[in-house]
Amino acid sequence: MENEKGLLGGIKSIREQLDAKQHDLSDAQRRGDWERAARIQYGELAELRKQLADGEQKLAAMNADGQALVHEEVTAEQVAEVRQQVVRRPRLANAGRRAGKAHEDGRAAARPGCRPG
Repeated sequence: MENEKGLLGGIKSIREQLDAKQHDLSDAQRRGDWERAARIQYGELAELRKQLADGEQKLAAMNADGQALVHEEVTAEQVAEVRQQVVRRPRLANAGRRAGKAHEDGRAAARPGCRPG
């Protein structure tokens, strides 16, 4: 658990560093500081991307082994399962309420727009 938490924290940190370096790269290019831009693009960014790939690979291995408690990505099956649960609940609940109210004490015929029957 702690190993997984540390790995996820490390991946998040690397992503934040990548974003910051991308901003630094854009800034250096805008100022015409080509030496700094090249150092960022071909040195620092390349190293951070390698670290990110290594971390994501370790996390994928943990997920594949079933060791991970927290999943970084949501699968299509998980989305379908939650969607199915959410869609069914309101329909079943509303259907029960409508059926119960419509036939209570003959009130369905007394409502405006309903035909006595």
